[in-house]
Amino acid sequence: VASRIASRVFRPSVRLGLGAVLADLAAFADFVGSDLLFLTIVLTICLNYSEIFYFSTCFKQLFKLKLTLWWLVADWPRLWVGFTSIHGALPFDAVQPKGIIVRVIYATYAAIAYLVFLGSFLYAIAFVGNISWVPKTIDSGLAGPVVPALIANLLVLGAFAIQHSVMARPAFKRWWGQFIPQPMERSTYVLLASLLLILLFVVWQPFPQVIWTVENPIGKALLTGLFWVGWVTVLCSTFMINHFELFGLKQAIARHVAATTPPSLTTRYLYQFVRHPIMLGFIIAFWSTPVMSLGHLLFAVMTTAYIFIGITLEEHDMAAAFGRAYRAYQDRVPMILPFNLGKRKDTSSSSTRYADK
Repeated sequence: VASRIASRVFRPSVRLGLGAVLADLAAFADFVGSDLLFLTIVLTICLNYSEIFYFSTCFKQLFKLKLTLWWLVADWPRLWVGFTSIHGALPFDAVQPKGIIVRVIYATYAAIAYLVFLGSFLYAIAFVGNISWVPKTIDSGLAGPVVPALIANLLVLGAFAIQHSVMARPAFKRWWGQFIPQPMERSTYVLLASLLLILLFVVWQPFPQVIWTVENPIGKALLTGLFWVGWVTVLCSTFMINHFELFGLKQAIARHVAATTPPSLTTRYLYQFVRHPIMLGFIIAFWSTPVMSLGHLLFAVMTTAYIFIGITLEEHDMAAAFGRAYRAYQDRVPMILPFNLGKRKDTSSSSTRYADK
């Protein structure tokens, strides 16, 4: 079995000794039902390429070019069959070469999307907080004509809001699923949202007129602290549901497409106090600043308005998905501000909650 796997996945011309040994390990890993099969084959590919590249220092680049072109020409039908078959009826973790190749592609795509998200998220912290770590912040740069700048800012905010909400709706997901394989759907959503966020950073026009300034050291420190509390709340809240599923990594690397657990409701941790702690964290971060410029105020007002619109849409979907359980959750837990805590019932037994934000 190991020999057949190795001979089908890796052509004889590129299957060297170490690669064959790792193929045996891959077969054993599959036998015991471990995801090490997937990781071992990725490693095998890397080692095979390395052996070929370093086989002859004189012809290293020639080998690299020849192998790359040969692989693309020889294997594109198998890649295409893999995509269409896996998107259809075949098991996602089939030991066939096409299943393994597709899993590698899915995982790579999801990793790239996640890295783009992570970079844009970290940049957003510095952008909103006017931190000099980044080349452009919400108040940096020269102010241009008011009307064109206002239109540009509203357009880019609107584009982000529309993409973020429309692509999160179940009806769009059903339509979108006709073209995007299920393991790539969430990563594609995350990638597009991150790219639009990067576009916002690039296009944003500053309005430097100051609305308020806090000079008191204690007040300034308090607002700065709240700014960081908001971002930490956002990040921690994603792990209280399922961080890696929320951003598409779990779906891409799961051993089976069906292995991703169905949506379930959680009210633990911060979700015991508010239904949308991620959105609460964003609101705190956007409004907590010792120096509020007109541009920052525009950003805070527009994003807060979108947050409440998005919450309304999400809660409609959540009520449709969970029915009476979610309506009971709405009755006992506030939406965004942790008020009326005395009426809250014990919710410690809940499990993971799916979120579209």
